[in-house]
Amino acid sequence: SGAQISYLGIDLTMKTCKKCGDPKEQRQFHKKSDAADGLRSWCKGCRRADAKQRYPDKREHIDKLSRAWQASNPEKVNEYSRKSKRKLRLAALATLGDRCCSCGFSDIRALQIDHTNGGGTAERQKLGPLQIYKKIRDGQVAGYQLLCANCNAIKRIERNENGRKDREQI
Repeated sequence: SGAQISYLGIDLTMKTCKKCGDPKEQRQFHKKSDAADGLRSWCKGCRRADAKQRYPDKREHIDKLSRAWQASNPEKVNEYSRKSKRKLRLAALATLGDRCCSCGFSDIRALQIDHTNGGGTAERQKLGPLQIYKKIRDGQVAGYQLLCANCNAIKRIERNENGRKDREQI
């Protein structure tokens, strides 16, 4: 089923995909515990293409099953959601340098993404924080900076960006 090859002194086990016929590294195949070699016979690319082709026919059924699972497993859904949001936020913070651009503070619990020219509230209401995190993670950093909570509060007070025009500056 697979031929041994050596690359830089490391043996890489190859396997040929039954669908496309191309020899590929084992990591290009999903695991299958009851298969003789522990791997599926089609490579990940072929399985993905096949699923994509079949998905439109089963979309309604798959969506129904997904909604039912989510409704019966709210704790798992919430846990996954929290983890993915945190991961996305951390990626955005890393893209912006992981520290306050004003004072250098680096505790992520107090770091905030700031819109350099204001308008953050309007953008958050339009896109939501997750879309802003994704934009930053993907390199669209123009107009954003990382500030700690203190520096961000000072900036808002100095620029009167605190949302209330009748509030006195301290």
